[in-house]
Amino acid sequence: MIELHIISGDYLTKVIIEDTLFYLLTPPGIVTVNISDPTNPSEVSSVGTMTTYTVNFFKKDNYLYCCGFMLFNLLGGYATIYQVSNSLNPILISEVAPKTNNATSGVSLWVRDNYGLFLIYHHSNSTCELKILNLSDLSNVDEISSCQFPVPTYERAELGSYFNIAIQSNYAFVSAGDSGFYIIDLSDPSNPVKGKCRKE
Repeated sequence: MIELHIISGDYLTKVIIEDTLFYLLTPPGIVTVNISDPTNPSEVSSVGTMTTYTVNFFKKDNYLYCCGFMLFNLLGGYATIYQVSNSLNPILISEVAPKTNNATSGVSLWVRDNYGLFLIYHHSNSTCELKILNLSDLSNVDEISSCQFPVPTYERAELGSYFNIAIQSNYAFVSAGDSGFYIIDLSDPSNPVKGKCRKE
């Protein structure tokens, strides 16, 4: 699998290529393109609606994990999980929405084993919240724990360019825009330990 990130101005386009399929991040969602014949690519399916703005996505096995925000709902940060074993017919398996009364946007996610990391930006107080999710049952995703950290203020259209997650061993590395990045110890998923923010 090949993953590419292309930035144009404040907008992030993410591309994943796997075998003969090309997954393209293009709001409102993800478009799947068949590239078995590179001279004649053809769109086979898409996920997302005209009321959603997908900021980031992650693919693992036969599932697409997407996050973003609802265009007409200030509280509308969300994550969705689609089964894509049949690329012609993606099936929505689950939706995750943060329990908050504040304006939020889902900005990044990462999946490993039966755990998911879901990064949410809180617009009211310019903080990010990293939620650790139990993915052992994808039809019934529940939150295990979370931790918060301050970040600069950004507009919704900028978010995909500034925030991302990567995991190495038992640590999550969370890019936090102009703040640099945070290192989160995930040795105990029920009690994540936030390290100091590091900036070059």
